[in-house]
Amino acid sequence: MIRRVAHAVVALALAAALAVSGNAPASAAGTDDESDATITWSVRPGDETGADGRSWIELELDPGARVTEHLVVTNHSPVDVEFRLSAADGYFTDKGRFNMLASDVESTEAGTWIAVPDSVEVPSGESVVVPFTLTVPDNATPGDHPAGVAASILSSGDGQIGVESRVGFRVMTRVTGELEPAIRAEATGEYAGVWNPFEPGVLTAGILVENTGNTRLGVLPTVTATSLFGLIRFEQELEEIAEIAPGEQRSMSADLRGVWPLFAYDVSVEATPVAVSEDLPVDGVEPASASTTVMAIPVSQLIFLAIAAVLILLFWLERRRKKRDLDRRLTEAREAGRQEAATGTGGGAALLFVGAVVGVLLLGAPAPAFADAAVDNSDGVSVHVEILPRETGPSPSPSTPPSPSPSPSSPGGAVGSDPDDLAGTGGSFDAGLLLVGAGALAGGVALVVAARAARRSAQSARASARKG
Repeated sequence: MIRRVAHAVVALALAAALAVSGNAPASAAGTDDESDATITWSVRPGDETGADGRSWIELELDPGARVTEHLVVTNHSPVDVEFRLSAADGYFTDKGRFNMLASDVESTEAGTWIAVPDSVEVPSGESVVVPFTLTVPDNATPGDHPAGVAASILSSGDGQIGVESRVGFRVMTRVTGELEPAIRAEATGEYAGVWNPFEPGVLTAGILVENTGNTRLGVLPTVTATSLFGLIRFEQELEEIAEIAPGEQRSMSADLRGVWPLFAYDVSVEATPVAVSEDLPVDGVEPASASTTVMAIPVSQLIFLAIAAVLILLFWLERRRKKRDLDRRLTEAREAGRQEAATGTGGGAALLFVGAVVGVLLLGAPAPAFADAAVDNSDGVSVHVEILPRETGPSPSPSTPPSPSPSPSSPGGAVGSDPDDLAGTGGSFDAGLLLVGAGALAGGVALVVAARAARRSAQSARASARKG
């Protein structure tokens, strides 16, 4: 009972229990239940006389055939050791190494075809040849059937728990019949982006290879990822699968770096069959291929573009607001300039109008008032100016005395009462004309000053609007 419990526990630690070498004998080291001495041993194929140099056994048999083979167990320990012998179904690990099912796992395939003794005792430093038989069932299917034989010991542990250590070699049996090598492939993929929008991500492309035929073979897998109608392409050749037995599957993956997120990538895989040896060709076997679509959404890039778009929109709206404000201020400045110009022009026109009215009034004033003002003064000095009209007839005789001038006090003798009196009319006309010119000049100056003031005011308003 204790041994069965120990064997059940050992099943969890048998990954390294079976070692198979290419050109060297399999060996292992451990500690038995009865001694603390280190136990080392090796197991190799052989014949009745001993090891024959083979690394493993390969057989090609018809259904129902039976053969006898030999295994050679060599004890390299300083003590005699009894080794347990076993046979089990074989398989290949993901690393391509051959292994046997654990002791607590029941075999259903070629492991059940092998009959081997339960144990063998090997003296220290000696080798023992152990025969075993392999019988192919009558209903065995054509193709390759892996199995293995091994010698093991149960190492002592704490209390009742021990670890089984075993070493052996494979026994590959090919049953004759119609051989149909074939493989199947599946493609998988996943994209992992980064938060930095200016850095690419990683696309992990995976391939699942299954041996759907009845012969073992090697596989050379290749993965390819394309986007933008093939303009962007990534390709990588994976590590070759040395051997894969019928019915087995193998998963592999490749990390394609420097891949920018372009929304979608077409991932395709191809599994090319490779012969495991010259004796086992795979001529005529078509490569297996598969494809899938991997989404590569540019999350960080879209976030960056969204932020940039918002900033551009805010900048554009601010520019529009400033332009509207500038247009409003310019309009207000033009309107203010026009109002100031209208005000200045009106003032100048008013001055011009007043000057003209005053001149006209003075020009049309009666002559006596003007003459009286010129003759009579506060000092009582009388000033008389006589201007005789030019005669059209012959010159008067020098002996003829001039006609007396009318007295200022005589009736009807007011200055300017005669149409031909140029002294009275001449003084009034010149003064009115002078006032009219002065009024016009004042109005023009007022117009020029008002226009310049309006222009300066408009320029100042526009400059203030641009600064704002």
